[in-house]
Amino acid sequence: MPYAFHTHTVTINNADDADADITNELQVLTKSSKTITLSNGGGSVTDETEDPDPDPGNEIQTLSINGLDLSISEGNKVTLPQATSL
Repeated sequence: MPYAFHTHTVTINNADDADADITNELQVLTKSSKTITLSNGGGSVTDETEDPDPDPGNEIQTLSINGLDLSISEGNKVTLPQATSL
């Protein structure tokens, strides 16, 4: 279901995090080679993404829509369903 057609009430949980300092939750992400690390002992993960070429420009494509047809440059096209009223 598209998000625009769905509403949800959120309850805020005012959980006690054992201190009143809102700044100690701030952390920094860093990346060195393939390792992504979260500061303050938050751990790290290895980025296993492989890109066979070093050119970041060839991943840039353009989306276009013509009627109900949504297409991406250099390739594919999908036909979107007709909108229905609620």
